[in-house]
Amino acid sequence: MPIGVFAFGSILPDLMDRAFSFGSQQVWKEIHRTISHWPPVYLMLAVGGWVSGLDIVGWLALGGLVHCLTDMLTYYGIPIRTPFGKRFSLSLLRVGSLADYVFCFSPLIVGVVLLLFGLISVG
Repeated sequence: MPIGVFAFGSILPDLMDRAFSFGSQQVWKEIHRTISHWPPVYLMLAVGGWVSGLDIVGWLALGGLVHCLTDMLTYYGIPIRTPFGKRFSLSLLRVGSLADYVFCFSPLIVGVVLLLFGLISVG
């Protein structure tokens, strides 16, 4: 798996919100976790990328999908049925809490340890 592409995809939803808000905090609050956090977009891009042989698009979209599903664990949630509709949340984590950081960074830490001990490889 192209880890760098996947990693970039995993921050892409929030990067898109920042770009489309043009630095306006008010606009950002209105658009955050709407179309940029709608899982069907990333699911379609991932499947389309892999079916058409554009693996890089598939991995980028998979990163975005994982981001969205992780945000679904927070109290704020993500849109499910429509990009601008009611958000769905499992309400397990508060953004910025210790549990949020532990949950989000644990896979990275485990991955780095596995790389250091030669149990997995990149590429």
